Amino acid sequence: MDGQEVIIQTYSGWDTAVVVFGAAMLAIDLVVMLYIVWNRKYPPIRAKNIPLLVVLFVSLVIWYIGSIATQLDVGNINSFSGSCILFAIWFRVLLGVFLFTFVNVFRLYTYIRIFRYRKPVKGWSYWIPVIIFLVIILAFGLTTTLLHESLGVFLIEGIDVCRYTIRFKEIAFGIVWFGWLAVILSTFLARNINTSFNEYYEMLAVCIITSIAIAYETIIQHILANYILFIWSRTTSALIEVIAGQVTFFILVTTPVYNCLVNREGYQKAFFEKMHNDGMTARYLSSIESSSSTTRVHAMSI
Repeated sequence: MDGQEVIIQTYSGWDTAVVVFGAAMLAIDLVVMLYIVWNRKYPPIRAKNIPLLVVLFVSLVIWYIGSIATQLDVGNINSFSGSCILFAIWFRVLLGVFLFTFVNVFRLYTYIRIFRYRKPVKGWSYWIPVIIFLVIILAFGLTTTLLHESLGVFLIEGIDVCRYTIRFKEIAFGIVWFGWLAVILSTFLARNINTSFNEYYEMLAVCIITSIAIAYETIIQHILANYILFIWSRTTSALIEVIAGQVTFFILVTTPVYNCLVNREGYQKAFFEKMHNDGMTARYLSSIESSSSTTRVHAMSI
């Protein structure tokens, strides 16, 4: 790299610890997701939108694989041609961070549209913002894949480490911050919406945790360009990514899953009572039923 010898602090117990911790958490996630699918007809669980929870879980798995392959010392995983494009661009960023961000934006966008603006989750006015966001992500992914050495990521020869270009990091972090600013704004707009879902408080916690994680990643990626060469910086980066994803997942699912397990009838009764008092919640669920009869993709409940 610029004629200078590059030395990486290789394998350590910390790399292994992060890999094991992330894998263990995903195993727990899988058990929770299976429980959610098994109890998919339980109203408080169904109201969390099982299809989007599945997508969220998939994004966490892909993100984890991309993160450890890109950042941690896990053998010669980056030694084959195109590995940096696969793991660093598509797994870690596009199908990991971007998909994770998109799911959170989409959930709140649907929630705000129904409860604040009282509009249906169908029609061009609903799908155009979603399509624009997806087109931006896809265009970025294809461009950085085709021009990966100048605009995306390149392999540091000799040590099999992927490194992002400055342009890639600037654009990628710009998209991520744009997405999470949309989440933060949507959370603010949801602050006065009273529903059975506790969405405002859950997403407020998610925003705080995730913003801290993104801020850390932004700082370390730009201040310490060779962060991946050092054990402390690459392991903390990978660990923070795992924690941010896991905290988000469990904040969203813990309340309905826990009550389904230990207080099934009591919580369901309280849920329906609150739904009845809200008024708009029943309308929301009925709109989900009517739209799902037309197409599964419209079945977006929070």
